[in-house]
Amino acid sequence: MNEADIKLNVFRLIDNLKGEQLQQVYENLMKMLQELRISTASSWDLEDGYTRMANDTQREREANEWIEATLIEVEA
Repeated sequence: MNEADIKLNVFRLIDNLKGEQLQQVYENLMKMLQELRISTASSWDLEDGYTRMANDTQREREANEWIEATLIEVEA
């Protein structure tokens, strides 16, 4: 199993969790990341990042064109 498959599998498993189970997995993951000294702090504020991306009209236009082209291919 390659790294992408592992990540996808982990995300799918986490996506099915709810409530206390989800909270427990989150806490364990944060603890493990801290023990591995992997930073859990983002280098920039997530909301600010999304705002900057949305304000980039050229990239937004390109993304919309890509989405529309993909939908046309899927419908065909």
